[in-house]
Amino acid sequence: MIIDIHTHLGKGDPGHRPLQGGLLPEETLRLMEEAGVDKAVVFPVKYRDFRVAIEEIKSYVDRYPARLIGFARVGNTEDAADILEWAVKELGMKGVKIHHGLEQIPTDSPHLAACMRKAEELNVPVIFDAFLDNADKAIAA
Repeated sequence: MIIDIHTHLGKGDPGHRPLQGGLLPEETLRLMEEAGVDKAVVFPVKYRDFRVAIEEIKSYVDRYPARLIGFARVGNTEDAADILEWAVKELGMKGVKIHHGLEQIPTDSPHLAACMRKAEELNVPVIFDAFLDNADKAIAA
């Protein structure tokens, strides 16, 4: 079985940047078929309100439960750990994606630390994306 563990999905906020919006499940499933991928871990693209984004992911997972594995996504907010707990316990999300670079989350953020502790308490995996928004400039230097 082949499982893609890093798949962005969702409509995103208006004016979204590439790979952060307009990514709908039917296209994802078509691409999975072409590539021979059996299942995909899917998580929200960037939204201002991650609860709305996570609910969107749940709706897709509910439509395609044999193919999509839902993960939450949180930002650097005081309620990040609470959002994660809600997403796992109430919506059945199987893990969380934290987009350290894109969300500009400092590594010493108390909100990040609380979220990591919550993930451990809930016994769910974390995808920690260290993408840096200015990586192209850093590489060119």
